[in-house]
Amino acid sequence: MNDAAHDTRIKLIRQEMELKRTEELIAIWKRHDTKDWTNDALEIVRAILLERMGTLPEQGEEPMPIAEKILEPEDTYHDPQVIARIASWARIASWGALVIIPASVWLNQSISLQARPGLTLENIFLLVPGFGLGVLSSVVNGALYFIVLQAVAEGLYVLLDIEDSTRRARRAAEKRD
Repeated sequence: MNDAAHDTRIKLIRQEMELKRTEELIAIWKRHDTKDWTNDALEIVRAILLERMGTLPEQGEEPMPIAEKILEPEDTYHDPQVIARIASWARIASWGALVIIPASVWLNQSISLQARPGLTLENIFLLVPGFGLGVLSSVVNGALYFIVLQAVAEGLYVLLDIEDSTRRARRAAEKRD
């Protein structure tokens, strides 16, 4: 194995071991099981234990049973992928509202304007302001839907980020304990 691949492997092992609680690392160190762990992994466990505790426990002795903390299960009342999908659809729907609402009103107004019996050039100038106001109000309507749906999507993404950050902080606090 070349040096770069070996260094990468060592870094990955260290990252995984640093996620483990100190009690787990002590159990690995005391068992010193070379069937389950490589020499590199055991050396990394040794280094991490020295960093965390300052000393190493004796090897070969059976680890004392660890009273596990009673932790709340990782209860989530949502599926992050579903929420991300909803946020994605909200963004798509916002663009649809911005385009479809004014286009449909414009089409409806123009068809009803052309279908009027007795439409003359003089009459059309009287109907154009109503046509323009109808289309303008639909553009404003579409823009409001656009803003609201974009805000909903962004809010969902922010809430997912907050939830993820609190879980990471909780795991980091548990790891330090």
